[in-house]
Amino acid sequence: MNKFLKKFITDHPRLGAALYAYKHSTDPEYITKAMQTDPAVFRYRNLGSKNPDKNIYYIVMGDRGDGFFAEYGRLLMYLFTADYYHMTPVVRFTEDYLYTEKEPVNGYTNPFQYFYKEPAGIDPDEAEESRNVVRSEFVHTLHDTLMRERDGMYGYSDRYIEIMGRIDNKYIRLNTEVQKYVDENLADLNVTVWDRVIGVHFRGTDYKRGLDGHPVYAGPAEEIEKARELLDSGHYDKVFLATDDTDALAAFREKFGEKLICYNDVYRTDGDTSVAFSQDERPLHHYHLGLEVLRDMETLAHCGAMIAGQSQVSLAARITKSGRGEKYRDRIILDHGTVKNGKNPEQYYKTARK
Repeated sequence: MNKFLKKFITDHPRLGAALYAYKHSTDPEYITKAMQTDPAVFRYRNLGSKNPDKNIYYIVMGDRGDGFFAEYGRLLMYLFTADYYHMTPVVRFTEDYLYTEKEPVNGYTNPFQYFYKEPAGIDPDEAEESRNVVRSEFVHTLHDTLMRERDGMYGYSDRYIEIMGRIDNKYIRLNTEVQKYVDENLADLNVTVWDRVIGVHFRGTDYKRGLDGHPVYAGPAEEIEKARELLDSGHYDKVFLATDDTDALAAFREKFGEKLICYNDVYRTDGDTSVAFSQDERPLHHYHLGLEVLRDMETLAHCGAMIAGQSQVSLAARITKSGRGEKYRDRIILDHGTVKNGKNPEQYYKTARK
């Protein structure tokens, strides 16, 4: 498939769904699902006798090989669907989720529950024995209310941020262990007034590869300069840096010295492979990767200003902050466009996961 046709199908997902269904038209098990291209059509299943008074929207996801907050962004779309149609959401992340461990984490085998409480307090095992159950499908994320407020993977309107902030505030709740971890780590930073801290997110690693459709990599110099300008304004005292890149951390430390704060136990690299695909001997490595980026996002959402490139982490921080009814005093999102005709991201993800 040439790049033009592939991009056209990506930009018109319903056409892509129809073509995929045609390709698999001899597969009777798949055809009924593949032909579903209307985001407002739901197929109810009777799986048992539990929760007869509820319409369960059973969100099963996490098998696309995406990073923590790309998955979070998709989860919010599913939760929006459940909320819009007054269904009760239940969430299960699959074993293919990048942050899945081979053993239970804090007693949980569902990777979603490693980090979050179930939105309605209903466990997935109970959902699978309930009376009225709708299984999530990707087409449900294509709701008109959302699609008209977004442009591709990184273009989101302020209205989109507001909508998803409401969904985040209503349904996303850290579990007890993670909430304690975040609170204790925030306290350890010894920040007196968070409104006087500039939050900076710098994404390195795989952005350096020039993957097709990803933001163009620009290096840390521009974000450093913007942070210096905000510090010089007199409204801020510190710079909090969230990054996966050791070289970027060194550059910020050289520039800001004691004014820079960050978490020192984050797994970082100077290479061009996303840390989400990394392997390490530390116990529960994949869980801790998720925990660390979640902590970074929560910390960014506490700051008074935001400086970032186009990234899912900075988007999540904006959504989280909006959901709390707060706004950044200064928000600088550096947009250098997306890579055109770059390296194939699917091939990269396939190779990186080996």
